[in-house]
Amino acid sequence: YYHDLNKIIQAFEQYFRQVPEKGFIVYCADCPICRDLAYAVPGRYISYALHEEADYSAVNIELGQGISADIYYHSQKLGRLRLKVPGTHNIANAMAAIAVGRELGLEFEACAAGLYCFSGTGRRFEKMGQFGKLAVIDDYAHHPTEIKRTIEAARGQGVQKLTVVFQPHRYTRTQSMYRDFALALMDADRVVLCEIYPAFEPPLDGVSAHLIVDAMRQFGHADVAYAAGPDETLAFLNETVADEDMVLIMGAGNIRSVSERFVAARKENGHE
Repeated sequence: YYHDLNKIIQAFEQYFRQVPEKGFIVYCADCPICRDLAYAVPGRYISYALHEEADYSAVNIELGQGISADIYYHSQKLGRLRLKVPGTHNIANAMAAIAVGRELGLEFEACAAGLYCFSGTGRRFEKMGQFGKLAVIDDYAHHPTEIKRTIEAARGQGVQKLTVVFQPHRYTRTQSMYRDFALALMDADRVVLCEIYPAFEPPLDGVSAHLIVDAMRQFGHADVAYAAGPDETLAFLNETVADEDMVLIMGAGNIRSVSERFVAARKENGHE
């Protein structure tokens, strides 16, 4: 357990220093902390980035049900990368894998073919059901950056009307980051905040999902609601979901039960 960001940076610095002399480190140049470590710790580095200058870069990114981009190594175009999983963050993840693969002797085409075969994993933008135009998606996101990227991935698929359900995880995290959570959720058309999943933490006075609800309203969001728990969240969805393109349910607690029960209810009621 790392008590603050400096402790995390120190752990990564120690990790960097343990890489063997003939080894290499692949890092994201979009992260200023990673860039600083690469300058500070001797070693062989390979960088990738979506926005900053790096060894590997991606241009001509096209969004849709998946995502695609032209991948460059310096000024050399390696080829077109196509992924079945959505989100620009997955292009960045794929570039890291390509960098490692090519260092180990694989051709770009082999790397790209393997990555195209990856169709996702459980609780990462997992499609639970499709009912006409309505998609029900379940995701493990429980940090502000993850939440923001997951919503961006939904928008990248052309989703126009998006309802997001979010269950905060831990009282301490909610207390320290409720404004960040509120900002990360602002791009959803409707947001339902389920009460905090404690993860064995004792309650803290004045700390509840209402902190995020109130912050979102202060930031100007016009459609945010509170639900006391999974049962109340499910009831709210069953009563209100009508012409949405997507219901995106996120959290690391027991919120997946809402995804499963909502899909089951839609099927029982004859939605297809």
